[in-house]
Amino acid sequence: MKKLFGPLLAIAAVWSHPAWAGPAADAVGYFYSEGIGMEADEASRDRFTGPAKAYLDASDRAFDEREEICLDFGLAVDGQDFDPTEIASTLELDEAANDGAAIVVARFTNFGQPREIEWTLVEENGAWKVADIANEAAGWRVSQFVCE
Repeated sequence: MKKLFGPLLAIAAVWSHPAWAGPAADAVGYFYSEGIGMEADEASRDRFTGPAKAYLDASDRAFDEREEICLDFGLAVDGQDFDPTEIASTLELDEAANDGAAIVVARFTNFGQPREIEWTLVEENGAWKVADIANEAAGWRVSQFVCE
């Protein structure tokens, strides 16, 4: 029985992970499965490029230099408060990819409210990287944020 316990846990972990639509969706899924809020963490910065990376880097500099907070909500959930269990159980990722560019739309509910977050990705050196994040319904897009 002890010999089976480890492999059974591994299989259960794989089965409990939602099936994403493809590699770009897998890149976005990281931000929902590894801990919401990781998008602002410097440890995840290598998963970003272009305007999204530039904004997150500027946000870090503003805090380091002046203790100014430019980003005060979780981009992945469009909010400060979230229910990770509800998000995990309702999360759907839809991917449209073509020629090294992709749009992944994350749909889920948070405290009963539907959310739709659009992730723009580009493929760099064989890896999908986030170039922009948006919630069109809420009227924001990271590439339009300013942090000096």
